[in-house]
Amino acid sequence: MEGSAGRAEQLLHGGEGVWSGPPSVTERVNEASVEMDVVSPTGFLRVCRHSDAQLFSGWRSGLSVYDLLPSLDHLVTVVASLLRAPAQEEAAVVLSGCGTSGRLAFFLSRGFNELLVGLGRKPLFYYLVSGGDEAVIASRESAEDNPHLGTQDLIAITKGKARVLFVGITCGFSAGYVAGQLVYAMSQPHFSSVLLGFNPVSLARDNPIEKWDHTFKQVAVRLQQAHLRDLADSAGAPPRHYVLNPLVGPETLTGSSRMKGGSATKFLLETIFARAIAEVGGVDLVPSPSADAPLFPKPVTTEGLLQAYEITYRQAPHSS
Repeated sequence: MEGSAGRAEQLLHGGEGVWSGPPSVTERVNEASVEMDVVSPTGFLRVCRHSDAQLFSGWRSGLSVYDLLPSLDHLVTVVASLLRAPAQEEAAVVLSGCGTSGRLAFFLSRGFNELLVGLGRKPLFYYLVSGGDEAVIASRESAEDNPHLGTQDLIAITKGKARVLFVGITCGFSAGYVAGQLVYAMSQPHFSSVLLGFNPVSLARDNPIEKWDHTFKQVAVRLQQAHLRDLADSAGAPPRHYVLNPLVGPETLTGSSRMKGGSATKFLLETIFARAIAEVGGVDLVPSPSADAPLFPKPVTTEGLLQAYEITYRQAPHSS
């Protein structure tokens, strides 16, 4: 039997007719799990553990979540400044996505608003999901490739807001709905914008989007260039624009619904928001990344929170 890596490469490059070109990382076959259909139940759990480890170690030579620490720390500062905004200066953090990413936007915004209200503060977080609230429980795929709808939804939810942090979540760097929102966010001087996903910008979707004059890749490249300009001009201040794209590796089950991408989305955004709330919320403990783990005393670093998530994942009920 040929090695897992060899079989994965054969699948990747069309040896069995699966792929016709260089696929994005999120849609590839994962060499760590290519034999998952022929191993024992215990072996299957080991495969899952090996694949999950890539969430933190990174995949091949790509960025890991720990390589993002400077940007994550900058974003903690941005969110903390929005939390400190005076009452008359309406601020918002808007999370947006399609499908699983939109549902995560819904759950994260709800959860952190509940935490803020419990601390006697106003809600700060808002969510958008392509297709509206119905898409939280049922797929609305026709809206996912509509940049105009995305722009309209973002304009409506941020009306009257003086300062906005927009976070567009698209695991594969492909959703037209989010691309439209990013273009709008970059055009607004009172917006900061974040693209969160798990592909290199070079592998973002470059297909034409119907009735629009951009591809997703063009938008991602533009945002990446804006981030680099911000860094050069900021004199140490947080940039306005960010691309957060660690390579967490292909899904354990190819084509599955963002098992790893969803996990990474959740713990990266929770790390940013938990630290920001702890800084300004008058709390002595940082919200824990695990219901089974103790709360962390302040001060805790961004790296410390990521390490806590990594320990939590390592202790998941996989067989050793």
